[in-house]
Amino acid sequence: MSQPYKKEHYQIGIICALHTEAAAMIAMLDEEHPKQTSQKDDPNDYSFGRIGVHNLVIACLPAGHMGNTPATSVANNMKRSFPIKIGLMVGIGGGAPSKTVDIRLGDIAVSQPTGSHGGVFQWDYGKTEQGGEFHHSGTLDKPPIALLNALQSLKIYDINKGIPLQDALTTMASNNPRMVDEFGYEYQGADEDQLFQSTYDHPAEETCEDCDVKEVIKRKVRKSTIPRVFYGNIASGNQVMKHGTTRDRIAKKEKVICFEMEAAGLMDNFPCLVIRGICDYADSHKNKIWQPYAAATAAAFARVFLGFVEKQEMADTPVQKQYTVVPLPRNTDFIGRHDIFQKLDQLLPRTGAYQTAAIWGLGGCGKTQMALEYTYRWQQETSGSVFWVRGDTEASFSQGYSDIAKEAGISLDLKGEDLLLAVQKWIEELPNWLLIIDNVDDLRIFKGAYGHHSTGSSPNPELLRFVPRKIGIVLWTSRDNSILRKLVDYSRGVEVGGMSDQEALKLFQSRSGRPQSKQPCDEESELLDLLENLPLAISQSAAYIRLTRSTVKTYIEMLKESETELLGYEFSDPHRQSDIPNSVMKTWIISMKKIAQENRCAEKILNTIAYLDNQGLPFEVISAACGDSFKKHEVLLAAGRLVDYSFLQIQTTVGAELPTYQEHRLVQLATRQALTEVKQDSEFSSNAIQILDELFPDGTHETRDLCRVYLPHALKSVSWKEADRYEDLAPELLGKIGRYYWEEGRSNEAEQLELQVLDLRKRVLGEQHPDTIRAMANLA
Repeated sequence: MSQPYKKEHYQIGIICALHTEAAAMIAMLDEEHPKQTSQKDDPNDYSFGRIGVHNLVIACLPAGHMGNTPATSVANNMKRSFPIKIGLMVGIGGGAPSKTVDIRLGDIAVSQPTGSHGGVFQWDYGKTEQGGEFHHSGTLDKPPIALLNALQSLKIYDINKGIPLQDALTTMASNNPRMVDEFGYEYQGADEDQLFQSTYDHPAEETCEDCDVKEVIKRKVRKSTIPRVFYGNIASGNQVMKHGTTRDRIAKKEKVICFEMEAAGLMDNFPCLVIRGICDYADSHKNKIWQPYAAATAAAFARVFLGFVEKQEMADTPVQKQYTVVPLPRNTDFIGRHDIFQKLDQLLPRTGAYQTAAIWGLGGCGKTQMALEYTYRWQQETSGSVFWVRGDTEASFSQGYSDIAKEAGISLDLKGEDLLLAVQKWIEELPNWLLIIDNVDDLRIFKGAYGHHSTGSSPNPELLRFVPRKIGIVLWTSRDNSILRKLVDYSRGVEVGGMSDQEALKLFQSRSGRPQSKQPCDEESELLDLLENLPLAISQSAAYIRLTRSTVKTYIEMLKESETELLGYEFSDPHRQSDIPNSVMKTWIISMKKIAQENRCAEKILNTIAYLDNQGLPFEVISAACGDSFKKHEVLLAAGRLVDYSFLQIQTTVGAELPTYQEHRLVQLATRQALTEVKQDSEFSSNAIQILDELFPDGTHETRDLCRVYLPHALKSVSWKEADRYEDLAPELLGKIGRYYWEEGRSNEAEQLELQVLDLRKRVLGEQHPDTIRAMANLA
C-alpha cells in the first residue's frame, strides 16, 4: 500500500511556463502522486510526484500567460498552499553564444551567481540616462545555499564522471514513446542548429529556409549530441529578446548565457535555481522545433540535480517566513481607486530594487485606506513581509517599531535609537518586504529643516535614518505635498483626490445599506455633490443614515441646516485607528493647526477666504488676506503650503502672471467652524468685506472685466452679517456692486442692493444723514 502523502510532505516546488515544459518535468518523475488539496483561493493546477528521496509539486503558468508577473503569482500561490523550502524554474530559453560561451540548441543554461548578479537579473528594468545609454538597476536574490551546495557537488561529479543527462533522456523516451514520436521530444540534428550573424535579421517568412546561408556562423563540429551545461547569469525580462546585436551587447556587459521571461518574478519571493534548455539564440531567427527537446534537456538536468540535494540539508533549510505587522484588518468592502493602484504598480514594480513612493492628498480622501488595500494586495501577490508604522509623531513611529521588534524576536531591552536601528537592520535582511509609513504630516521629525543629524538623546532623532534602505519598498502617506521634495522624488508621488462619481455612489450605497444601482437617484446625486465625492465624508453620512434610518432627502435637509454638526459626527470604523478622527471636520482642523504653527501668512489666507467664494480666487485677494506686512514671495510661498495640504488648488489661467486659486467648499466650512469655536469668525468675515471693498472697482464700463472677477467674492463676503462692523462696512461694497449692476443693465438686482444699502444707512446713520439721503436718491 502506497504511503499517504500530505501537503507538508511537499517542500520542493517546480514551476514551468509552458505545458511543453511541464510535460517533460512530469515525465522525469520516478512516481506520480495523487492530487493534494490546495488553498481555497489558489487557482494553480498542480502535479505531484517523487524524484529520488524528494517529493515535488509542479505548477505551470496559465495558458497564454507569460512573463515575470504571472510567474510571481503562480509561485506565491504555491507557497501559500505548500511549505516550499526550495524551488526550481525549469523550461526553455534563448542562448547567448559568444567566443567564450559555445552554447548550442539543446544545451542547458543554469543560473549561478556571477559578477554583480545573483544568477538572474531583469535586463529590461532600469533607466535611460544622458546620451541615450540604458542602465539596468535592481538586484535579485541568489538561490538558497542548499541549492548552491548541490550545484557545486554536481559540477565536481561532472568533472570526474560526467552528468548522466542522456540516461535521463533515454529513460523518458522509452517510458513515453508518444512524446518522441508525436511531439518531437528528441534531438533535432546539427543541420537544424544554425547560428546567424547577430547583425543579420530574419526575413518575413516563418522559417529560415530563405535566410542567407552565407550569414551562418561556422562552428566546430561536436563529437557528441549529449547536451552541455553552462553556468552563469540568466537575463529575464517582460519581453522576448529577438535582436542579435542587443543580445550580444547585454551578454558581454553582464556575463549572460541565456535570455528568458519568468525568472525575475521569482528570485526575491521563491528561493530557486533557474534551469533553461536552449531552444533558440534570442535573435530574430526563432522557430519552435527545438522547444520540446530543450524542455526535455532542462527537465533531465533538474532530475539529475535533485539527486545532489541532500535530504538533511533540506531539513535544515527553513521555510521562508512571512511577517505581517499591520494594525488594521483588510477592508473587504474597499471600493475602486483603480487609477491610483495602477500608478503605484508602475512606480513600484516587482524588480527586487529598493523603491519608494508617496501618496498624498487632502485629509479624508482615503490615503490610509488605499495604503491598507495596497498592503494586503502586495502581500497576496508576492508572499512578502509587510509592516505598518505611523509617522505622525516620533512616539507613534517608535511604537510601530516596537511592535515589529516583538514579531521579529528582537530584544525589547534595547531602547530608543538602538531599538530603531536594530529593527531597520532586521527588515533590510529580509528577502522581500513592504513598509508603510502612514500619516507623515510633520516632515520635520523625519528630516530636520536644516539638515542637522542629531545624536544621543536629542529630541529630534531625524527618523529618516531608521527607515530601511536595502532591497524592498517604502510607501509613505501624507497630507503634505512637500513630502515629494523632502522624502521622495517628485516623480514618485501619487496625488489622491475625490472618488469618481461611480465609486462614490457605490461607497455610499454600500455603507448606508441602500440598494445597489449603477445610476444614482436625484437625492443621491445631490448629496454626493455636496460631499464633493470625498470618501470620509461619504462614509460619515452613510453611517449616520444607516444608524438613524433617515432618508437621503431628510439627511440633505438636515445637512443644509446644520452642516458642521453632521460632518463632525464620529462613526465607528474598524479599518481606521481608534485615536484618528473619523470626521472630515476634525481631520482638517488638525491640519489647520499645523499650518497655524508653521506659517502665519498661510493661516490668515485660509481664515479669510473661508468667507469668500471658493472658486476663482485671484492672487490679489490672497495677498490682501495676508496683509501689508508680507512680501509677494512670502505670500506665494504661503499659498504654496496650502496647495501642499490640498486646501487650495491652482487654477490655470492662460497668460496670467500670477496664479488663481480654488478651495474645497467643505474646507471652507471646516475653517469657519474652527473660527467660530474660538470666537474669531466675526473678525475674519469682517476682514473679507474690507478686502473686497478695497479691491472692487467703481463699477464703470472700463472696469467691468475686473468687476466680474471680484463679484462672486464680494457677494459672498456681504452675506456674513455677523461680521464685526457689518453695518458700517457692507453699504460701501453693496453700493459698488449695485453701480456695476446698473452698468450691466441688471436693474432689478441693482435695485435690491440699493434697498439693502438704504436700510443699513437708516439703521446706523439715521434718515437725515447725507449718506442716507444719497442712498434714497439712488433709488429715485
